[in-house]
Amino acid sequence: ENWLAKEDVGASLDGVEALIKRHEDFDKALITQEEKIASLQEFANQLIQARNYDAAAVAERRAAVLARWSKLKAALVARRSKLGEAQSLQQFTRDADEAEA
Repeated sequence: ENWLAKEDVGASLDGVEALIKRHEDFDKALITQEEKIASLQEFANQLIQARNYDAAAVAERRAAVLARWSKLKAALVARRSKLGEAQSLQQFTRDADEAEA
């Protein structure tokens, strides 16, 4: 989560592309976590439906985990968008420099 909050979008085209690669690797890691989150949610639902003695705490914890997960996924999308914009800008800058040379 801390990595997604960073404002660094690279100072060159190579830098941006390296950050995009790192972002894609992070995205792949999150995809593997998606199944764990779904399993956790299902287990929490079962406990709540079975009227577990601590169902209220389970529901609260489930909501917190799902909210954090949702926030993480939204941050991932926003970061990818910023990196895409930075890549376009760096590509333009490089092309303009080459045209002026």
